[in-house]
Amino acid sequence: MAPSGPVEERAGAADAADGVTMLGRWAAGVDFDSLPDAVWRRAALVVADDLAAVVAARDEPELRPLHDRLLSAGGAAEATVFRGGRPRTDRYSAAVANGAAADWCELDEGYGKVPCHGGLCVLPALWAEAEVGEYTVREMLRALAVGYEVVIRFARAFPFPDQTLHPTRRCRRSGPRPASPPSVGWSRTLFSMPSPARPRWWRRVRSIMP
Repeated sequence: MAPSGPVEERAGAADAADGVTMLGRWAAGVDFDSLPDAVWRRAALVVADDLAAVVAARDEPELRPLHDRLLSAGGAAEATVFRGGRPRTDRYSAAVANGAAADWCELDEGYGKVPCHGGLCVLPALWAEAEVGEYTVREMLRALAVGYEVVIRFARAFPFPDQTLHPTRRCRRSGPRPASPPSVGWSRTLFSMPSPARPRWWRRVRSIMP
């Protein structure tokens, strides 16, 4: 039932804030060794599935101009755009390029109870950060598993009343922050802060728009 007035709205906001705090504390404490084999094996399948979707879309006529713009306007060559030939650019441009390609062919991998591309909300940023930070496979799978869980919990908690807009756009902002392994500075405090990468990605997108 929707809140009927300001008091109930404030109470609902407080409950939501408490829930997000609890989720952040859980995510910060997850260790790879605590994950069941089935979880990290499923995470590995999600990585393979989304990477295949990126590669499958690399020759789409709508995507190639976007990739070309991002690569020509990009910064330091620190992260790979998966379009063949291993072109590299700054991590934010690479995340945008790979995210756009993955979303082109992907069909809600992994978790099917809500219409949310959980992996796509995490992996484009994670691939770029993992390449820059030289994450181990364990770190990357742990980050994906935690980030994926956070994304789908947001998707389940805040459903759309109709499907005029796919919820991936809204859930995407919850994925990159928890997708950083503790060994590279991830903390409970950082979870509650706005992701610094998001404005940079947005500036990157705006900078290559006609």
